[in-house]
Amino acid sequence: MLTIVLVASNIAFAEKTYWARTLQDTIKRHNQIESFTAESAIRKQQLNRDKHILSTSTEGNFALIIGETHARSNMSAYGYRRNTTPWLTKYADNDNIILLKNGFSNAGVTTSSLEYALTAKNQYNNISYANAVTITEIAQASGFNVVWISNQVDDNIVGRIGHEADQQYWLNKNHNDTWLRQKNQTFDDRIINCLKSIAKPSKKTLYIINLLGSHASYNCRYPSDFNKWDDSDSLLNAYDNSVLYNDYIMSNIHKLLFEKFAVDGMLYFADHGEELKLKFCHGTEYFYNNYKKHPSVKEIVKIPIYFSFSNKFKQENPELISNLKNNQEIFFTNDMIYDTMLGLMQIPTPYYQSKFDITSNNYSLTLKDLRTIHGKVKLEDCL
Repeated sequence: MLTIVLVASNIAFAEKTYWARTLQDTIKRHNQIESFTAESAIRKQQLNRDKHILSTSTEGNFALIIGETHARSNMSAYGYRRNTTPWLTKYADNDNIILLKNGFSNAGVTTSSLEYALTAKNQYNNISYANAVTITEIAQASGFNVVWISNQVDDNIVGRIGHEADQQYWLNKNHNDTWLRQKNQTFDDRIINCLKSIAKPSKKTLYIINLLGSHASYNCRYPSDFNKWDDSDSLLNAYDNSVLYNDYIMSNIHKLLFEKFAVDGMLYFADHGEELKLKFCHGTEYFYNNYKKHPSVKEIVKIPIYFSFSNKFKQENPELISNLKNNQEIFFTNDMIYDTMLGLMQIPTPYYQSKFDITSNNYSLTLKDLRTIHGKVKLEDCL
């Protein structure tokens, strides 16, 4: 507290110093979260007035999986030299997974990325952030039970969205592990165990699962059985081991979702990627200051996005599946995940815009239209 007071008292003198900027950003972020939370009641009132429209959504079950610090450049499913994604590669080759080839993040850090991905706010519309309906709010208004399972802490805006869910399972209690640098056994297999332990809900359900993924420190993200590339040699080896473990986790989550919980559609995306040559990190400021000078920094915004569907869903929605396959090479940023999920769940207007839904034949954004870092950087400069 004393440090904060001392830094705050000197902002006028040193407003451009790192600590002053950090404090200002923290205050701004806190105010945004409080404003967003305060507006929740208003958003829900509006949704309640439109329930007669929203209730026409599909009766299926769906899943949205949020990956963490997952760079597609280190996934064999995207052509990486090491076999880091054996399950995903096999399923994608067999046409059971539809893999987007050009997925990008809208930001360089988790909170900034997900506050757009999980709400109606994106880089291409004029919706104010505080008024942006969340995926949890609209799913509930449309008659879905929402199950939120997270292996991350709940003290940010993503936690605020998660705490709206009907059923919540917060599996990571290590609030003191600020930098995630402890080998504290909080592996993502906790999510598998959670899915095994809970009963299938009696009504249509949206499952939202937030992984700990490959966030640094990488060698803390997987058990010793997955030490395929010796992590004592380099950070890169440890990162690749974490990607391999993520693939194992997703193979089990996928099996449970489709077999135990009768999910009709699943969407996986990462919040952001990682720079793996210079400093092994991510971050908005780091990206913005370095992406033009160092090509490897661009990996921070290059992410995996993929879909999987039940046979029943594919048979009943051939046009959607065809659209998605036709759009596999199209460029897409993850702030449009919200509209894409509404398209899958067939939740109607006025809270859905098909031009932002990559499963729709109305998806209309081109590479020249797309941005990252909340609109500050052209996507075509990040290739």
